[in-house]
Amino acid sequence: MRINVEIDVGLHRGGVQDTATLDRILAIIAAHPARLEFAGFMGYDPHVAKVPTWARSRASLIQEVRTIYRGYVDYVQAPLSAALERPRAR
Repeated sequence: MRINVEIDVGLHRGGVQDTATLDRILAIIAAHPARLEFAGFMGYDPHVAKVPTWARSRASLIQEVRTIYRGYVDYVQAPLSAALERPRAR
């Protein structure tokens, strides 16, 4: 089963809110490679369209959501990138 992990991108109605929680989820997925596969992230961000423009600009909210997504993507990619950069044994 391919697993998408929901991240909290600002609405605070659900989703991972920190990397410690994400680590626990990824550990469960990694412990069952024959049955589970990490497929990526998802987030619930329709709040961006509903925020009144006098309260905050939609552009700044969109940027904030993208920054949160990017942070989690970078977090899971860092170990993979480091592993690929290590010299291979000959």
